[in-house]
This record gives sequence, structure tokens and C-alpha cells, in this order.
Amino acid sequence: MNKSGWIVIDKPLNMTCTQVGGVLRRLLSVKKIGHLGTLDPLATGVLVFAIGEATKAIPYYKNKHKVYDFETTWGEQRSTDDAEGNIIETSFIRPSLEEIERVYKNFIGELQQIPPIYSAIKVNGKRSYKAAREGQDISLKARQITVYNLEIIKAQKESCQFRAACGSGTYIRSLGRDMALELNTVGYISSLRRIKDGKFSISDAISLEKLKKIDHKERYQYIKPIRAVLDDIPAVPVSAFDVEKIRCGMAIKSEIDFGDSFIAVCFEEKLLAIAAFKEGLLYPRRVFSLD
Repeated sequence: MNKSGWIVIDKPLNMTCTQVGGVLRRLLSVKKIGHLGTLDPLATGVLVFAIGEATKAIPYYKNKHKVYDFETTWGEQRSTDDAEGNIIETSFIRPSLEEIERVYKNFIGELQQIPPIYSAIKVNGKRSYKAAREGQDISLKARQITVYNLEIIKAQKESCQFRAACGSGTYIRSLGRDMALELNTVGYISSLRRIKDGKFSISDAISLEKLKKIDHKERYQYIKPIRAVLDDIPAVPVSAFDVEKIRCGMAIKSEIDFGDSFIAVCFEEKLLAIAAFKEGLLYPRRVFSLD
């Protein structure tokens, strides 16, 4: 029974990531848990959690590609750029499908984007959303983000549904806000669902409700091995003799020059460590339990 690895949750509406993690902690009877990326309470969909030993691998998860389905509602700008905020501006303009089709492709590629003030970005040592809630004037700098693809799913009079494939650091709330402004109106994100996060998609996810209903032992079948997110780095098998060295934090010899890559060191198909290569030696950076 695997108690360490990754589990993909279909996050429900109106729950924070921390609240979902608390439920998982109880359902799986684990002490160590962490999540990859975040989702706002009003967002649903793919939320990846590291369980047990997998928490050590979080820094090595190189996820640069996410996919979201979202709806932008026209005619209102909200303080949070989503349905949770207060209305701060209105417009009678509702863009037509033809107008949206002329504009939306401008939001594909490398873009400069100003994050929402209600975000976790730190400003003078304080989270932006906390400063905003305290009534402070917040000014965030534009950041470069990448939108790989953007599609129109369904256009209606009051709103439009899109699918966006984007890189890490992209704020969908800002994307919807900026598209509305380019269409000479205002808008906010009225629904947001993440359907892919790196290697994990919504088809890999299980809901908390389903997890609650199944047998305790059966829940662990949904935990994917730690190596599931490390298949894009080189792997090298080692002998039982090397296992003891690695566990003691000692370097082992390598006949292969791995350059600057991190290496997954394995024993009998199980991840033993993540190591760095230097001058013919593999130095363990994170060591995992084989139990």
C-alpha cells in the first residue's frame, strides 16, 4: 500500500487549497502533505497534492503548462477580477462574437500582464491581497507570461467561455479583465476550472466526495508514485551497496556525465534519491524512504 506519492483532487467550489489538504490529511491518515500551485476558492478542477515522502520532490516538479476553462462575464469589473469581489465599474457594451474573434488572438504568445491586486504576490513583505483588504493602494508591476493557446468555446450575449493553455504565473483573472478592456468594455471571471496541470489532467482526478465514500485502503490506489512527476529527468539504477551510501548522504561514482541535470537515483524500480552530478560523482540532494 503506497502512502507516499501524488494524488490529484478535483477541487470543489468554495474551498481553499488548505481546506482541501486538511480533508485529505484526515482521509489518508498522513502527516506530511503539500500542494502544487494554488486555486482560488471560486475555482474548481485539478489540484495536485504531494503525500508523505513526495513532499521532498515538490521543488523538482517542473510544471510550466496549465489548461483552464473559464467564463468572462461582460459589463462589470470586480475588485478581485472574479465573482467574489465588489462591483467597481460597469459598462453597457456587450461584445459580439465577431468582435471577440478579432481580439482574442492578441492574447496568445508572450505577454506583459499585471496580476490582480487580490493575489498572493508580496509587496513590501506583505501579500498583496492582505494589503488590499486593509485598504492600502496597491501597484503591481507587469510580468511576462506565456499563453500557448486560447480558444473560444461558447459566446453568449452576457459572457464568453474560453479555454486557455498557459505557463506558470499566468493569472486567468487578469486575462479576462484585459480582454474585456481591449473590447472596450469591462469584465470579470465568473467561472474557472483547471483541467490540466503539467502531467496531470482532470481524468486523473478524484473528488473529495468520492474519496470519502470508498474504503480506507482503496483510497491509496489513487496515489501515484513519486517518480510520476520526475520522468523528464535522467534516471540511474544503483546496487544495494550504493543504497547505504546514498542513505548516509555520501556521493557515489557515475560513469555517465549528466551535466547540470538532476538525476533520479533508483533501487529496484523505487526512487531512492534525487542527486546532482559533479566531477564524476552523484551527490544526493533529497533522499527518500524505500518503505
